[in-house]
Amino acid sequence: MNSVIVPVFGDDSCPDVDKICERLTQHGLEVIFVSGCDSPLICKVVSGFGYRYIELSEQSRGARLQAGFLASSGNIVLFHHPRSLIDLEGIKYFSKMSGQRVWGGFTHKFDKSHPFLKWTSWYSNYARGRRGILYLDHCIFVSRDLLELIGGFPCLEIFEDTELSTRLRKHASPKLLPYIATTSAIRFEKNGFLKQGLLNQLVKIGFYFNISKNRMNRLYEKDMTLNSDYNRKVDQ
Repeated sequence: MNSVIVPVFGDDSCPDVDKICERLTQHGLEVIFVSGCDSPLICKVVSGFGYRYIELSEQSRGARLQAGFLASSGNIVLFHHPRSLIDLEGIKYFSKMSGQRVWGGFTHKFDKSHPFLKWTSWYSNYARGRRGILYLDHCIFVSRDLLELIGGFPCLEIFEDTELSTRLRKHASPKLLPYIATTSAIRFEKNGFLKQGLLNQLVKIGFYFNISKNRMNRLYEKDMTLNSDYNRKVDQ
């Protein structure tokens, strides 16, 4: 059996929760949704499918992914981006995967057609991906023994996927599956291509210069609150 972990942060963070749940059914998968705040609609849908829902007051998406991993029991764990949809054939393939020390992701594609978005997906798949860095919207999968070897999922507020890839590629090269993970272009739609593109580069520079992850995530999530909301009061 393999596991699927979906990190969410409020009902708006996963608009296709019903479609994600439907695609994961009938494949013998353990499915766990982990929310960083009250998500009643997501909880209702997830519970209706018989999946597990965990709620904890946590701004860090990395911490939510780590909590899901610790609660799971599958041999290979898929960290499913909350605004991505994996091809059904890809889900079927993952459900049958086995083997030791394997990690990788699905081929990235945006849900909108635009030259800039196509270039971004190409770069993500065939440039950055070949360097061994996969972002969460690739829907990253990792074998349990390999994840335990590196100490689990990094509990960071931003670039947790980059740090995960950096640790994993020291032990094995990633496998990019040909099946498509179609990801929402909501950040580009709301911020515009120029602003979002510049913001992406700005936080990348901040990451490499070891700027505070909290500060970078506050900037990245400003007016979006898709993964965190620093204006929302949460119980400690």
